[in-house]
Amino acid sequence: MKRIFLFIALAALLAAGCSKKCENIIKTPVPARPAGQQDVLGLTAEPIETVHIGVVGLGMRGSDAVERLSFVPGAVITALCDLLPDRVESSQEILAKRGRPAATGTYSGEQESWRGLCEQADVDLVYICTDWLNHYPIAMYAMECGKHVAIEVPAAPDLGPDQPV
Repeated sequence: MKRIFLFIALAALLAAGCSKKCENIIKTPVPARPAGQQDVLGLTAEPIETVHIGVVGLGMRGSDAVERLSFVPGAVITALCDLLPDRVESSQEILAKRGRPAATGTYSGEQESWRGLCEQADVDLVYICTDWLNHYPIAMYAMECGKHVAIEVPAAPDLGPDQPV
């Protein structure tokens, strides 16, 4: 009971003290949209019976994502990418242990190896598990290549090359 009271009291103090300080909250400028462009809040896409996934960034979070995705019916990991080749091999081993086919596309060794994954014809979805500095460039390139995109932890330092936060 004491914890609940302390929590409520702390929340009330913070709320009361925030009224004047909140004027300095970080605000993100929203760039003007080009003529005819709309938001994508209601966007839908046709269902894909088998989703072919390429995973970029195979560190701890990315390798965990490979394992989680291996349990999803209708999902097949067809491409793997990381700067370090041994992480690509480790993720191939995860797929093998789960009885899943090996990824046919493997990309590593170069800072922009992910471009090859985005260009791979049998990738429907690019799943990004990189550091946040690379979320935007990989996501944009993947969409320019006609891919669906998911970002494991959606965070980026800006809204694009001309819109720093």
